Amino acid sequence: MTGYLKSSQNIDPVAAASQVAALAEVDTEADLLARGLAVRAGSGLAVPGELLVAGPRRESVLDRLAAEGFSVIARSGCVIKLNHPSARSAQIERLCASLRGPGLELDPNYIVVAASVGKFAKAGPLPTASLPAGVPAGEGRGIRVAIVDVTETSEGGVLGSAAGHATFVAGLVRNLAPEADVRMVAALDADGIGSDFDVARALFDLAASEEPPALINLSLAAFAGAAPVAMTAALGELALRLPGVLVVAAAGNDGRIEPVWPAAAKTVLAVGSPAAYSSHGWWVDFTIAAEGVVGAFPRGVRENPDGGLVEYRDGHVAWTGTSFAAPQVTGLLAALLGRGLTPAEAVCALRRHADSLSAAR
Repeated sequence: MTGYLKSSQNIDPVAAASQVAALAEVDTEADLLARGLAVRAGSGLAVPGELLVAGPRRESVLDRLAAEGFSVIARSGCVIKLNHPSARSAQIERLCASLRGPGLELDPNYIVVAASVGKFAKAGPLPTASLPAGVPAGEGRGIRVAIVDVTETSEGGVLGSAAGHATFVAGLVRNLAPEADVRMVAALDADGIGSDFDVARALFDLAASEEPPALINLSLAAFAGAAPVAMTAALGELALRLPGVLVVAAAGNDGRIEPVWPAAAKTVLAVGSPAAYSSHGWWVDFTIAAEGVVGAFPRGVRENPDGGLVEYRDGHVAWTGTSFAAPQVTGLLAALLGRGLTPAEAVCALRRHADSLSAAR
C-alpha cells in the first residue's frame, strides 16, 4: 500500500509551481537520441553497441559473442559488459533473445538517468533554518548512508547540467538524520547520465565493502521496460551479502503507472510524490511532497539544460522531483535506525506513520 508522508523540508511554493509546469515541456528521451548518447532498444533506451551478460553461465556465451564481433570491455560482480561499435540495436536484441536461458541473462546496456535530469534547477530562497523543526541534532548517529548518484566534479570550471544533484540529495538526508555518515558514490556523469552497468558496479562495490552502508539511496531511473539485468544482479548480491541493508529509490517523473526500475524491484523501497508528474502504482511504497524543495547546492557556474550558464552563489536552490522524495524517506529511516530499530522495524514504523496520515486526510 502506498503511504503518504508529510514533508518536513523547506518548500518554495513559487518554485514548485513553475518547476512542475516545466515537467511537460522537457523530453529527456528525445534529447538523448538527438545527441547520439542512446538508441532505442525495445521499449527503452540503451548505450549504442553495448550488451550485458549476467548469471552463472555467463562465460559460456563469450565465444559466440566474439564470433559476432563483440569484445569484453568490463566486468563487475557476475556481469560482463561487451561492445561492438557497429552493432545495431536490432542485432543486439536478437542475440539477447536467442541466447537467454537458465542461469544466463542478456540485455542491452540500458540508459539510466538522475530522476530529475534536464528538468529544472531554478534558484530559490535560502531555507529558514539549517534543520527542519523538531529534528533532534543527534538523529541518525552511527548510521552509514550511501548516495549512489552523479559525479560532482566539473569540467573546464563549469558544472554539468546535473552536477549538484548528489549534494542536494545528501543534504536532504542530513536534514532528517544530521549525525548520519553520508557518503557519495558516483555512478552517473555530471549531466546525470549513465547505464545499467554503471549503477550495478557501484552496488556490487557496496556489497563487497568492508564498511557497508545501512541505507542506499538511488535517485535515478532506467529507460527500460523490464528489470535491467545488471542492477537486478547487483541488488540480488546486496540482499545476499547484506540482508539488512535498506535500498530506497525514486519512482520517476513520467506520471506512469508501469513499474520503473530500480524502484520497482522487490528488495527496493519505491518513493514517489503526491503530484501528477510522479510515477505511481502498486509498486510505489511511499509518497512524500517534493515540489520546490530547498536544499544545498554547490557554488559555481552551472550549465542549464537550455545551454545557458548560471552562476550559483548562495549555495542553495529549489528543486522538484521524485529524486528529492526518495532521500526524505532515506533520512527518516536513518533517524529510526539511529534510535535502535531494526531495518524491518524502521520500515514498519514508517508505514504506520504514513497510513495514519493517509487516514487523517
